[in-house]
This record gives sequence, structure tokens and C-alpha cells, in this order.
Amino acid sequence: MASTYELRFRESRPSLDFMRSMISPRWLLSALVCSGLAGLRVAEAAELTSAEVELAKKFAGVVQWQGIWDVSVVGGASRSNGGYHLESRYEATGHGTFLLERSSDNDEAARGYFTWEGKGEARGGGLGTFSEWDGQGRGEEWAQEFGGVVEQERIEFSLGVKGKSAGLHAGMQREEKAPLMRRTGRMVSAQSGGGNNVSPIDTTFRAPIDTWYLGSSDADASRRWQAVSNGPGVLAFNYEGPTAGRSQKFAVSGAGVTQRSRVVLFPVYEDLEVEVTIADYSKWRPLGSISDPKKPGNTLVARAILITKSGKAKTFPAVKAFRFQLMDTSREPGVCLNWPLGAKDDDYDLRLAVAGTGGDVSDRDQKLAVTSLPVDAEQRPFAEVTIECFDFGAKAELRVICELEDGRELIGLMKDSGGEQDLVRLPKMKGPDWIAESWRREKDV
Repeated sequence: MASTYELRFRESRPSLDFMRSMISPRWLLSALVCSGLAGLRVAEAAELTSAEVELAKKFAGVVQWQGIWDVSVVGGASRSNGGYHLESRYEATGHGTFLLERSSDNDEAARGYFTWEGKGEARGGGLGTFSEWDGQGRGEEWAQEFGGVVEQERIEFSLGVKGKSAGLHAGMQREEKAPLMRRTGRMVSAQSGGGNNVSPIDTTFRAPIDTWYLGSSDADASRRWQAVSNGPGVLAFNYEGPTAGRSQKFAVSGAGVTQRSRVVLFPVYEDLEVEVTIADYSKWRPLGSISDPKKPGNTLVARAILITKSGKAKTFPAVKAFRFQLMDTSREPGVCLNWPLGAKDDDYDLRLAVAGTGGDVSDRDQKLAVTSLPVDAEQRPFAEVTIECFDFGAKAELRVICELEDGRELIGLMKDSGGEQDLVRLPKMKGPDWIAESWRREKDV
């Protein structure tokens, strides 16, 4: 009986743009699909403006996209009425990577419509609790937990230059391969002949890992288009609001589930990548200065270097600049919750400063550009930046972009001991939460 209350927080629900893409005609000659000049050849027939033609040409040259995403989902409800009481809570995080290939089946480059499809890997976990009792002491209470890794299939990124539409669909996870969730607790029901019957709850079932949702409103669609309107490069999509799915048990009395989603896409270029390294990154935690709040409590030095994926030395393309930027930086008053007393400042808790390779700092120390680039012993261009911390609760994401003279943009990624690449979160965090991984390990959380 308890298994009928399975959690279903994430539905595989496509965006409106994705739905439109599924019903639009697909009748373009394959010879035109792969041609960056397709937009020019039939621009008049497709009624593309000159600006749309130029934008279509840029996207026609992208054969692959690499993606990284993370998500947090939090929901709960509480209700009491006389002898009746209900309390529920759910929290989950997800993280993953994927690779998309240019699709020849669902692609109309000549008409300014492009599709990239692929698969990836999702990892994450969740914890839920539920309690519901009536005035006679009958009801149920349980806790459930899951975590694991599962393949993510049929991911699609679609782009319509003429209609100014950009859709990103999370695809699907095979239910039979999803992580197992275990639920334990008890159920108390009326017993035939009087009294109560107590039944233990101990069951397992498959639970999908929560993945991203980017909304389906006009405002969401406008934000998605804004992310791609300047052409291919590093594309960031964000969403915060209600999830696409609702749980039968956890979304009562109008209480829903809030989701924060982020997906970053960037073009894949043959044999080139930017690697970011930070000494003691996995151990670092933010510190402020109690004695002098205007001084940093600690610092980090990040280095970004242009390398070849093969590791073999070669002649590197000309680099225009390395650009460092702190994203979503916290702005907590003072240096900690209660110091200085009465602090009301909203200064950034993490700030960039010039390191050994120089550079120009701007935007209240949130951006730094290095244009005069040194090279290492292997003739690889690199740049460095110092990150200063002014709060014990500081957090941000360090975005590093290597801009080549030919217009290409490469995003800087961290690489762990297993070779997995990820965005640079400060401190090192699991998903979009605010808890340092080093603290989790130390406290066995």
C-alpha cells in the first residue's frame, strides 16, 4: 500500500519550444544541413533578414555542444486542522554533463533552424520525510532517501533564428536503470473488530534523478533567446521557480516544489580546451577577517591555460584575452552572521585582484581581463587571477573564458582526479547549494 505514494517530482515534460520543434516539418536536403553557407543560398526563400542570415551562419558552424548542469529541488508542506496534522519535506540535488551532436534529421539550416541531440550522465540524490495523522492516531510516517548515477538520453537543444526561439529539453532517464530509493516508516490503520493495526513500511522503488527545468512562459522563452542572440559561445540558461512536476503527497494546500536550474553550453573545438587549476581547491573554505573586515580573510590564485586535448605540443592559435568573472557572488552583510554588529553593507564577498600576469579589473572587482599573455615552457598561453575572500559564508562561480583572435570562445573547466570536467564553484560545492564539500566530508554529512 505504501508504494502507491511514490515520489514523482520531475516529469519528463518538454518546453513549448521543444513541442513546436517536434511538429515542425523536416524536409531539408542533407547537403545543405552541413553547409555554413546554407542560409545565404536560400535566404530569400526563407525570408531571413541579413542579420538573421549572419546569425544562422555562425550556428551552422557548430558541430558539437558540451553541456554541464546542476539543479536543486526543495519543497514541503505543513497543515493542521483539529486533530489532523500533516508535515512533509523534500530536498534533492542533481548534477551532470552531456555532449550534443548536430542532427541531420531534425535540422533546417537553410531556414535558420538547428537541432543538436545527444546524451549524458546525471548524478544526484534526495531525501524526503512525510507524516500524516488524524485525531484517532491513525496515519503514516516515513523517510526515504536515494542517490546514484543514471544515463540521460535524448537531450535536445533546438534553435530557430527566424522565430527567435531556443529550446533545451532534458530528455529522459530509463526507469529500470534509475537509482533505488528506500522508504522506511510505519502505517497505522483501523483494525477489523476495533483497535488499530500497525504495519511497518520498508520498500524500495526506482527514483529518477532531478534534472533541469527552464520554464515554459513567454518570459522564460525570452530569457532563453537572449542567451543565444549574440551567436555561439558560452551559453548560460537559468531558472528559479516551481518545478514542472508535482508530488501527490508533497504538494498539498497549494505548497509546491521550488527548483533552481542552471545549464551551461559551450561549443566543442577540435583538440583545444582551457584548463583551470587552483592550489588546494578541494580543501578551501571561505574566511573573513574579524580584526579588519575590510581586508580579505584568505585568498586563492587561479590559473587558466590553453592546452591541447591530446597533450601533444603544437602551434596554438592567437589568443585575444583571458577573461575572468565571478558569477552569482554572495553579498552577505559584514564578515559573518553577527560581526560587525549591525552591519548592513552589500559588498561582494569574493573579489578579483591582479595576479602575476597582470590585467584590468572592473565591475566592482567582479571581472578581470588579461590581454598581454605570457606562455609557459611548452609555449602554452596562460593567465592568472587572485580571488580575495571577505566573508565566512562567501560563494560564487568563477567563469573563465579564453577568447581567440578568430572569435572562438573556450570556457575554462576544472578537472578532477578521475578526469571529469566541471565548472569552477567557490567553494567546491555539490550542485547549486551553499555548503563546501570539504565541510561535508569532515563532518560526514
